[in-house]
Amino acid sequence: MTQNPIVQKLKLLINNKEKSDVRFLVGKKQEVVYGHKLILSMCSPVWETLFYSKKQFEETVKGKFAEVVVEDLEPDVFKILLGYAYTNSVSLTDNLVWQVICASDKFGMDELKDFCQTYLVENLNEGNCLQLINSAFQCSFIISPNLEKDPILNRIFQFFQKKSSKILRKNNCLNELDEKTLVFLLNSPHIRFPETELYYRLLERGNFLCNQKEIMPTEKNKHMEISNLLKLLKLELFSMSLLKELKNLNYFDLEQINQAIEENNAEINNVNSNGGTKIENRIGKQQENNYNDLGNKVNEEEKESEKEKEKEHENEKGNANENNKIKKLITNPQEQLKSRKSNNIKDLKILILTPNDSTEEHREKVPSDVKKSIQSTGIDNVDFFNLIKGLPTFEELKKYDAIFVFFSDHHLPDTESIGDLLAKYVKDGGGIVLGGFTALLRDQDFCLKGKIIDEGFLPVVNNEEIIGKRVHLGEKCIENHPVLKNVESYDGGNFSWHVNIKEVTTGSRLIAKYDDNTVFVSSKKKCPSMGTVVVLNMFPISDGITFSGNMFLTDFDGRTLIANALEFVAYD
Repeated sequence: MTQNPIVQKLKLLINNKEKSDVRFLVGKKQEVVYGHKLILSMCSPVWETLFYSKKQFEETVKGKFAEVVVEDLEPDVFKILLGYAYTNSVSLTDNLVWQVICASDKFGMDELKDFCQTYLVENLNEGNCLQLINSAFQCSFIISPNLEKDPILNRIFQFFQKKSSKILRKNNCLNELDEKTLVFLLNSPHIRFPETELYYRLLERGNFLCNQKEIMPTEKNKHMEISNLLKLLKLELFSMSLLKELKNLNYFDLEQINQAIEENNAEINNVNSNGGTKIENRIGKQQENNYNDLGNKVNEEEKESEKEKEKEHENEKGNANENNKIKKLITNPQEQLKSRKSNNIKDLKILILTPNDSTEEHREKVPSDVKKSIQSTGIDNVDFFNLIKGLPTFEELKKYDAIFVFFSDHHLPDTESIGDLLAKYVKDGGGIVLGGFTALLRDQDFCLKGKIIDEGFLPVVNNEEIIGKRVHLGEKCIENHPVLKNVESYDGGNFSWHVNIKEVTTGSRLIAKYDDNTVFVSSKKKCPSMGTVVVLNMFPISDGITFSGNMFLTDFDGRTLIANALEFVAYD
């Protein structure tokens, strides 16, 4: 659409010295910005009073420039105000929008303020939520935060509360936030995220600040940089493995650490005795109720919006053609449940297939630890076969709905025969999940060989580079995939052993990535009559065995991921 010619001409007058009758000295460096009193006074009662008081009027008659000093605004923000005054339009960015709100409030430009608030609501997302909160602090918009008095700010914090598990999962997300922003967040109930992971996020910030100040990022220096923030963490919500690790360090009060360990043990015993699940809560019940009352109107609007979307989705499903209906029956594992032997998840039969030397330290605990993961979503029947003692027969494998296979560093004499046996099982319709280095390393005698590799059953091509640095769940490439059900976060521990694989094979599905962009979860089904293979590029042992934090942390959703994968291949 062609812009109004009058607006086009007014646009030429923005910060144009010619025919201007007022000069602004803006910001600390007093940058000169030119304006026109009549135009500015029409959109701001503050400017109208300023420009047309008796003194200023007399100066104008004498032909003198009116000069106004505006020290508390940045030139970029002031020019946005000017642009709106001349054209009734504005171009906003996330880092400036709160400053524009403050400025428009100062000069009584209510329409511009409303426009900015609409921008915040319409453009709020997981990527900019923390930046918007931080910029609100930077422009001193929040002096004594009162969410009841600011519905827009309340909406942002409600969004953060709802999405915090995803927002905070990103590496280095806290690095560049102002400390006062973090103090507010850590003192508020708006974080729904494991306390252990908050600690590691703050450590990332400590490392960032050390590099910024050009000091060595030793553990001591990193903790010193974040010492004020560490005091706000809830030690009683830390994982037991982290508490035991911190007990030998001097970054927290030893008495508080011991008390947290006692509370943690008491909570675990209480959960076990009641058959429940431990749920982290950073605030008391009454405080939580008070905060939940805030923004109820916003939540009701969101629920109505979700209902409308559900109706639209139902209509779309009703209009789908027969081919789409057939495709849905094929790809939806819940629909396929009807054609399987076991209609109840509790009736599924799972086999753990792994070499295990019970004479080595911690090895004897491996089967029970993996079994806990598999049973975390309700699967009861889990058996274990030790590959050190030989191979199961094909008839023995056929008794199971799915098989979980993982190797560590055991040197097996005949990995080719194991690969041939698994290929036969998949061809017969059985599903397998591969973990550890089972299918990922090349030319090692503790990795699979044979037909399972040669005939292209795997979704990834094996590699020879092992990565031993901490990783978390990154992009969910298939957001609603059954393997990712209730999987919101993952922490592989200090080393997070995984293989450097960046892509999947033809005909495979990339389900999720790590935050270092390597493949985390992938699957492949060669043809409809065969079983599905899921590869988890992770070492499936939890920190329940070793307390050094080197295995995946049970505070997150690693156990759920393993159980979901087995349920998926059993029904797919």
